[in-house]
Amino acid sequence: MKKILIIRCGALGDLVYATSIIDALKYQFGNDTLIDFVSTPGTSGIFKVDPRVNHVFPLKHKKVPIWLSKDKQNIINSSKKDKYDYLINFEYGKQFTSLISNIQADKKVGANLNMPTIPSHITHSVEITKYMFKDIVSDEVYQKSLP
Repeated sequence: MKKILIIRCGALGDLVYATSIIDALKYQFGNDTLIDFVSTPGTSGIFKVDPRVNHVFPLKHKKVPIWLSKDKQNIINSSKKDKYDYLINFEYGKQFTSLISNIQADKKVGANLNMPTIPSHITHSVEITKYMFKDIVSDEVYQKSLP
């Protein structure tokens, strides 16, 4: 069973785009894959009735340093107790750098990590979001992933 953490703390539309990854990961790794999300408290409500998401870590203040943020400490401590197989980051902001570097995961992909260069013909936000996780799923699964 795989355990995966996804970071997306943007507005509601950004979080909806990021949901394209949920079914793709379940198709790729199996229905028993545990998917956790880091998102803002206001937008995380969309996952309350979504059985595909195991746990949501609300992150109130993105720019607060780890040592002052209980939210960030909770995420890091959870990853230390039970390491993630994958961390997938959809956030470009530098304020996530220290959080990402402290989360325990076997492989980290996405924005500001080892993300492949997005071809110029890919311009829609959903397609850009999908491209960030392209390397960890098969082409068939990638084509099926939708928000």
